[in-house]
Amino acid sequence: MTVVVLLVLAAGGIAVSCSGFDDDSSSGDADTAGEATGPDGAADSGSAGAAAAPAVVSPDAVEQDAAAGRKRTFTADVSLGVDEVDRAVERAAAAVSEIGGFTATEDVDLEGDGRASVTYRVPADRFDAALDALGALGEVRTKDVQSDDVTAQYADLDSRVAALRTSVDRLHGFLAQTTDVNQIATIEAELTRREAELESTEGQRRALADQVELSTITVAFESLDRAADELPTFLGGLDTGRDVAASLLAAAVATAGFLVPFLPVLALAVAAIVLARRRRRPLTPAGQPPV
Repeated sequence: MTVVVLLVLAAGGIAVSCSGFDDDSSSGDADTAGEATGPDGAADSGSAGAAAAPAVVSPDAVEQDAAAGRKRTFTADVSLGVDEVDRAVERAAAAVSEIGGFTATEDVDLEGDGRASVTYRVPADRFDAALDALGALGEVRTKDVQSDDVTAQYADLDSRVAALRTSVDRLHGFLAQTTDVNQIATIEAELTRREAELESTEGQRRALADQVELSTITVAFESLDRAADELPTFLGGLDTGRDVAASLLAAAVATAGFLVPFLPVLALAVAAIVLARRRRRPLTPAGQPPV
């Protein structure tokens, strides 16, 4: 019976490893297919080294990906100049909510720099609509949009979950049949390891599925008035120069104060040097030029 259990455990490990190997092979094929086609299924033009243009996501493209079994994630980082930061943040939350999204994180500093950084989660098929709605709230300074094809990664996680579930079910069956204490301990240890691995893999798959279903948009709001106030002016330069001059004067006064206790020592040193030079100078008779 022990030999049978060990063979089953080894077979379960080989099955999981083989499924991962097969998924890696399919991942390479899927990645190649992802590079050959864009979001709308059309072939991409240009070399791989060329700079990628910002991804444009339309509801039709998302539906085509879903029909083809492909899974993509979309993210964007936007810098937005607005008249009033607090008002813009409120309007942005309302606009995102109207298209089925929500605010994930929010960091607003109205008293300090007058800036805010807010992260929104929106449905993938409304990604472009959300970008347009947020861009209409102010002046778009920068916008970085990225799209990643995670079809192969999701398929790999899916296969690993299926293989691990099968392995866990088999171990439960052998655990119910065996009565040997040593075999029970061996099976339980392996079962605990497999269940932990299964839970971790399922968590990774859920997180990836969430990224596919909901796109992420991070917006940095900045006040236009504050940005204008931060431009250098003559008076600003004058104030800066005055501050620097005051700092230099304070440093000079501090240096002088530091040297004052050493003045007697310096005076004695100078006097000793002068006396030494006078003693070394040869005396010449009056009226005769020095040799």
